[in-house]
Amino acid sequence: MVGEATLISALGGALGFVGAHGVVWAGGAWIEHSAGFRPSAGFLSEELLAYVLVVVAGAVGGLLPAFKAYRNDAAAHLAPVA
Repeated sequence: MVGEATLISALGGALGFVGAHGVVWAGGAWIEHSAGFRPSAGFLSEELLAYVLVVVAGAVGGLLPAFKAYRNDAAAHLAPVA
């Protein structure tokens, strides 16, 4: 469960960063026209730290369901086969 939560947070974080940079790149000309400056669509070093924190938060978030599943007796919840 922790691996699944980590994978989902890693994929979601990557898609979020790529999507956000795509929006900034696509809307750069409009922002430059409206506000007078063109934002950079390049990646910053701080974004790598933010991405790592997102992935770690996803892994930590997966710990509670993993512990609950570990403590649960799965055999007690199975229905008898007739």
